[in-house]
Parts: sequence; structure tokens; C-alpha cells
Amino acid sequence: MGVTGAGFKLDHWEWYVLPVGPMVTYNFNSILTGDLKVMGGNANANTPKVTLLNEVLISKDWSTKIVFQTRLDLPINVGSNAFIFTNVDYLYMRPKFKVESPLSNNEGTVMVTETVQQKISVLNLSGGVGIRF
Repeated sequence: MGVTGAGFKLDHWEWYVLPVGPMVTYNFNSILTGDLKVMGGNANANTPKVTLLNEVLISKDWSTKIVFQTRLDLPINVGSNAFIFTNVDYLYMRPKFKVESPLSNNEGTVMVTETVQQKISVLNLSGGVGIRF
């Protein structure tokens, strides 16, 4: 989903990650268990494309970077087959992008290129009810 209005269109950020790493499970008691995952891996991310009146102001660029990701799961047993769960996920990366934009002057159009580093961090909290079959 992007942002549009008055001939302006801002595409979306996107990324995909392939993390790997160990998981530790600890049984606090018969009701509460905790799973902790600490992972690292490779991420591919891109910048949004920016257009104004169908003219590209900033083109999209992909970057590959190392990513750090961690996850904590806490399932709480509320019966023999039912449980309530809560999850906390955190992802962090700093990809570098080459941002290209046309610059027009009296002599014509010149492409201006700049390298920028973008900090991307995501905190995701979720929860729900589960049933074991």
C-alpha cells in the first residue's frame, strides 16, 4: 500500500528475511513455558519509488544486509488441551541504499545519486488462544 494524492505517489517499503539461530525452551512450571530464539541472517530490503505526475522522482533500490532478529514465546496452559499465548518479536537492520533522482536545470536533466543508510527496526507483539489436538 502506498501514499497518493494530487499526482504524487509514494510506493511502499518492503523486505524479506532469512534468519537462522538457536532456540532455548524453559519450563517455568506446569503452566508456563518460555521459548527464546536469537537469530541472525540475510535480509533484502528496498526503498519506495516516488513519482509525481507519472515522472519518477526517486527510483526504487534493493539492498542486502545482515539482520538481527529475536523472538520470545510464552504459552500459558489453561487446561489439558487449551493455552493462551503471547509473542514478542524484534528485528533490526541497517541497509544502505543508492537513491537516484533526476535534477533538471537550464542545461538539461542530470541524475543525482546519493548513498543513504536506513535504520529499520520492528517490534511485533501478538497473542491469542490455542488448542492442542
